[in-house]
Amino acid sequence: MKTLKKTLLVVAAIAAQVIAGAIWNEAPAQTEKNQIGVRLGGYSGINYRRWDMIGNGLGMEFTLMGWAPYHGAMFSGLVEKNIPLGPENFYLYFGGGIFAGNYGYRAYYYYDDFDRRWYIGESRTYVGLEAVIGADYYFRNAPLVAGLDLRPRFFKFIYPYPWDAGINVRYRF
Repeated sequence: MKTLKKTLLVVAAIAAQVIAGAIWNEAPAQTEKNQIGVRLGGYSGINYRRWDMIGNGLGMEFTLMGWAPYHGAMFSGLVEKNIPLGPENFYLYFGGGIFAGNYGYRAYYYYDDFDRRWYIGESRTYVGLEAVIGADYYFRNAPLVAGLDLRPRFFKFIYPYPWDAGINVRYRF
């Protein structure tokens, strides 16, 4: 619980800095290439995205996520391509990258003869490849982006499904 409170405090501090920076930023809306926000899905967390960081319409996204059932955390770095879809505020993006994380597993086992309880715990680190495909909607009158994404991950699975779907809400500046 203490970790959750600290995480929320850090997220609130970052959000306050981003909003304060946006208030004094005089760049027009067309040049807003930075985004910071939250992702809710199998792995949920905070992310930062920068478009045209590499050039040729390629951007980078960095996400710090947690996985509640196994007390896990993961850091992901993706290179993404952004493509406009029809109306000016819909975009498709896709890409790939790498991730690294860890998880802790705790289990209780009972021994029948003397009714003894055995505690087993383990922690593991993992690294793998990740892909992403998603769609974003850019609000015209507000500096917000809402989107959906699908992220398959390739590694020795601890998560029961290789697919992770998520909802994103980001502030752009």
